[in-house]
Amino acid sequence: MSRREDAKAERRRRIIAAARDLIKETGDTGLSMRAIAARAGVSLTTPYNLFGSKRAIVIALLEDVREFHERFSQLHRVGATDRIFQ
Repeated sequence: MSRREDAKAERRRRIIAAARDLIKETGDTGLSMRAIAARAGVSLTTPYNLFGSKRAIVIALLEDVREFHERFSQLHRVGATDRIFQ
């Protein structure tokens, strides 16, 4: 990835994390594009440019949670005996 693409991906991650934090703290009542941008440390236009809408940010957040759940659920518990032989 180029530096520009890396920076864009980082801004997307910060916006999703900001939305997640705001939902945890205030529920959906405190979730506005202005609050998300302020929490993420980006300009107000950045979430619109990267996602288009608040709905798209929430969908990206839900996808992030779903992907985490899928990765976590695929982990297998390894017993002590199995760890010795690994």
